[in-house]
Amino acid sequence: IEETKEENVEITSHAGNVTENATKEEEGALNGTSGATKNETILEDDEDENLYERVSVDYASKSAGALIIEKSSNFKGTSNLLNGDRDKYAISPCSEEKKFVVLSLSEDILVKVIKLANFERFSSTVKEFQVLGSQTLGKWIDLGTYRAESGHGEQIFPLINPAWARYLKFKFLTHHGAEYYCTLSQIMVHGSTMVQGFHEQWEMIEESNEEESRLLEEETNEKDQKVAENDVPVDESKSGELASDKPSALNFTAEEDTAGSLDDKGSDTKSNCTMEASED
Repeated sequence: IEETKEENVEITSHAGNVTENATKEEEGALNGTSGATKNETILEDDEDENLYERVSVDYASKSAGALIIEKSSNFKGTSNLLNGDRDKYAISPCSEEKKFVVLSLSEDILVKVIKLANFERFSSTVKEFQVLGSQTLGKWIDLGTYRAESGHGEQIFPLINPAWARYLKFKFLTHHGAEYYCTLSQIMVHGSTMVQGFHEQWEMIEESNEEESRLLEEETNEKDQKVAENDVPVDESKSGELASDKPSALNFTAEEDTAGSLDDKGSDTKSNCTMEASED
């Protein structure tokens, strides 16, 4: 009976510990949930002005509607270029004279940036490649020849002259390394759709108009300031002092008249004295 009581006590204490631990875990989970809710609230309240710049759509992905419509005969696995899977790649013998692939985008895109990625370590990699663009598959426009660095990972190539294109043709001209096979993991295309392109053009026009208005306002303010500086009012007290310091023509005339009258009086006096002397 005593052994049974001891076993019951041990079972009860163990159950109490388990219950206590479970309660603590539940409280921790609740605290973690509340903390996550707070964090979510903070993220929702946080206004990220650069969100549009950071979100960049890859128009050369299958999810965006891109397709491989043509390729060189010995270029295998080209559909892997649109998946974004690092464990898959397109492969071709490096000795192949022509290595190319043609992508069809889901719509006309103002192509601005191209990215190439290679994550296969035991193969040669792309060195120089040419990009051609077309909207009808009839006439190809040269979008530039670019040089990739030797190594693995993603490499970014901003287009020299961004252009509208529905179809892109990549010609792989040279390669790094001396392996038998050349591989490429992914091709990415970034740019703007037709609607986004019109919106960006409208924003550029608005910015240009605002800049012209600002320059015109500054020029007008400068002209007004110069006119105000030229029309400075003259202090009358100072002008009076200046006028008194300089003898005027009227003063000279008055002095001359006074001197003349004195001379006349002197001559009359002399003539009277002469007449009196002769009478005597």
